[in-house]
Amino acid sequence: MPFYIYSDDIPFATNNPSVDQPKMQTNTNSIDSLINIDHVSFNDNLGGYHRVIHQQKAPGNADPAKIDLTGQIYVKDVTNGTTTDQSLFFESGGGRVTQLTAFSALVTTTVAANNGYTFLPGGILMQWGEIALTTGNPTVTFATANINFPNNIFNIQVTRRRSSSSPGSGFGFWVRDSTISVTGFQIISNDGHSWAYDWLAIGN
Repeated sequence: MPFYIYSDDIPFATNNPSVDQPKMQTNTNSIDSLINIDHVSFNDNLGGYHRVIHQQKAPGNADPAKIDLTGQIYVKDVTNGTTTDQSLFFESGGGRVTQLTAFSALVTTTVAANNGYTFLPGGILMQWGEIALTTGNPTVTFATANINFPNNIFNIQVTRRRSSSSPGSGFGFWVRDSTISVTGFQIISNDGHSWAYDWLAIGN
């Protein structure tokens, strides 16, 4: 990152303008260069618009003091396991803090597909997927269908979608509790029929 020189109190009231002129020119050039980092700069119809926003982490990597009636957006380092990365946070005027962006170097995007995942405010990871028509006790392995949860899994929901033999009602299925982990889970369905499944999992 460049270091931009700027001299305060220039021009000075008692100085000859010719003395202050070099510093005035440096100040002017520094202003233009500084604006040009994140903004469209001077002599452009879009002057002042943002092109990108660079944010250093909050001082002390701490949430700022709340300001009544004012929202604050800032960056903090977040560590998961041995990986540290930057995340974006929002603090309301009432002091409520919400994590806005991905919190793990393992997950850097959203996948919008039949098997996919996305991040929700607060650092929550939501995944979903489908299991093709099958018999027996299918297993979902997150790393194969989607991604592993970096830390915890909070909830799993499974729905049967269709059966090749249309067995009617009364055939149950469940998720085997002992198989639930950040890497996957298993569905138990020993009724002998073929089923397809949709599943949804939430964690962080």
